[in-house]
Amino acid sequence: MRDTTTAALAWIEKGRAVIPIPHKQKAPVLANWPALRITAETVGDYFNGADSNIGLLLGEPSGGLVDIDLDADEAVKAAPYFLPDTYIYGRERRPASHRLYVCPGAATKKWRHGGRTLVELRSTGCQSLIPPSTHPDGDRYARDAFVRSPAVEIGLAELTAALNRTAAAALVAMHWHESGRHDLALALAGALSHAGWSADDVVTFIEACAVTDEELADRVRAAKDTCDDYAAGKPVTGWPTLAEIFPTAGVLREWLAIEDFPALVADEKRETRDEPALVMIQASTIKPRKLEPVWPGVLWCGKPTLIVGDPGKGKSLATLDIAARVSTGAPWPCDTERREPGDVLLLSAEDDAEDTIIPRLDAAGADRSRIRIIAGVRGEDGRIDWLSLDRHWSQLADGVRQIKPRLIVIDPLSAYMGRADSHNEGDVRRVLAGVAELAQQSRAAVLAVRHFRKGGSDSPQGRVIGSVAFTAAARAVYAVVPDPEDEQQRLVVCLKCNLAADTTGYSFRIATTAAGDPYTQWGAEREFRTADELLGVGDGGGHTAECEQCGETFIGRRRDAKYCSGACRQKAQRERAKKGVTDTPASDSRNDPLRSVTPSRIVTDRNGSLLGGSRNGATGYRYECLNCHGKGCRHCDPQIRAKEQQDHEDF
Repeated sequence: MRDTTTAALAWIEKGRAVIPIPHKQKAPVLANWPALRITAETVGDYFNGADSNIGLLLGEPSGGLVDIDLDADEAVKAAPYFLPDTYIYGRERRPASHRLYVCPGAATKKWRHGGRTLVELRSTGCQSLIPPSTHPDGDRYARDAFVRSPAVEIGLAELTAALNRTAAAALVAMHWHESGRHDLALALAGALSHAGWSADDVVTFIEACAVTDEELADRVRAAKDTCDDYAAGKPVTGWPTLAEIFPTAGVLREWLAIEDFPALVADEKRETRDEPALVMIQASTIKPRKLEPVWPGVLWCGKPTLIVGDPGKGKSLATLDIAARVSTGAPWPCDTERREPGDVLLLSAEDDAEDTIIPRLDAAGADRSRIRIIAGVRGEDGRIDWLSLDRHWSQLADGVRQIKPRLIVIDPLSAYMGRADSHNEGDVRRVLAGVAELAQQSRAAVLAVRHFRKGGSDSPQGRVIGSVAFTAAARAVYAVVPDPEDEQQRLVVCLKCNLAADTTGYSFRIATTAAGDPYTQWGAEREFRTADELLGVGDGGGHTAECEQCGETFIGRRRDAKYCSGACRQKAQRERAKKGVTDTPASDSRNDPLRSVTPSRIVTDRNGSLLGGSRNGATGYRYECLNCHGKGCRHCDPQIRAKEQQDHEDF
């Protein structure tokens, strides 16, 4: 590797202006550095062989040399599709993130969106670190190992157009996995075709957007088919559809210099909105991949695992111990094999970092340099907002791509659901699908924490609070429960595991350091008791009964369950109504869940037919309050009555 003096002299001999910058720093410290011109005769006065960085003065001082700084990883991947080969360099962790071109007259410009700079053209008035400088984080700058071209000359119009497309492709790529990728490819191809792009340009742009898509060939094929349909005069999707799928379509139009928007709208009378197309993949084209365990039987690369339990039982403490072991490569409980250390991304909503998380990580022996704690998402106004999985998906994905963690901990998952309803299966599956896709793409194991619901259930998995989708989406679910035989011991038992045959559990005790910080002491032997035994399945649920309407045997959630289904319950109610039997038990019954509601009777006409009205969607009857006899009072409000009746179903 050349020393900085030799490197600086080589740049000077090429007609470029360089300045000294302190080692592992990016900013110049010399006064009036933009006007400094070091010559071959004076280079030794500024570079004496000691560790130092080199700053390259851009623009006019270096003969029109400009630096294309690709700040976003997506821009680094998109640049080769639009920019010619030139002098390319970068850091060890971000190779090929800088491109040098000779472009006289170019001015500094940034392509920014959402508070982030995606691409920056740096020219007169700016300087950039160049090889063999060292970044503040310790990375060395080096040239691209495959492209050894000198800085090439390019016209300003050509460079601007290429950077417009690079930034636009990077913007789409940042959100590519958030939407229906097939529909997005169709809409992009149609919109760009309407804008007058050639089929080759359209396909190249979509390849740059979808470069990380495992089904890239399908996206390209869809784009080609759309271009062919447009050329044949057939209706294709356009900007209106793209705006629905990709809300920042207006930014694309601006960056891609598509200005004739009224004409585009008129042209898009040819647009059609076909039904979503079924995507089929031939099984023989899929390359098998072996499961890669992080903690055998518990955590796997690219898969989500759920750890559940009642509050205060040690779930969060156990997750920090797991994070610590990943960061150091320490053996797992009941094992002696050390593993390669990995990075950890930690989302913790219930514990403070300074006085809880950090002391506990230290007590667990963690390598804190490998652990990142997400504090939130910084908005354009500079404020840090709470991270929500339903709104900040792209920011989280960027962070994951940046540090490439081996483990992602979300504690608790409910705190990061955002506007999604934890009890709505559709909302839960939508959020968890994103988490699962993030895990699959990054090959990181995801460990999420959930609490038990109050009361019992007819299955161990049913104890997890919220929608059943939480346990359905996780590939493994483990519960932290107290040992009924030892109140000081916690047991980690398997509720569900789709990926391993060995579902034997573990045990641990909570110990404290001399400073009083808690940590987990894992048991030396595996735990063979099952979740069914330890969680007491049937308590508060799982009671066998015979339906009073149809006679079928069923399992009810309540001990006094009478009917196997809502249909049987409603049929029985109608039959009792015709006989004039009161549908609600007496209000002084202590076991009556509706005892606060005044008793009522069902009203029928002379022929015994039920009068109009509805309850819980079953039409054909209504209630008359015996307190006010139909005059109206708070006891007989139909909305309150319907809600309470629904909340206390007897099946």
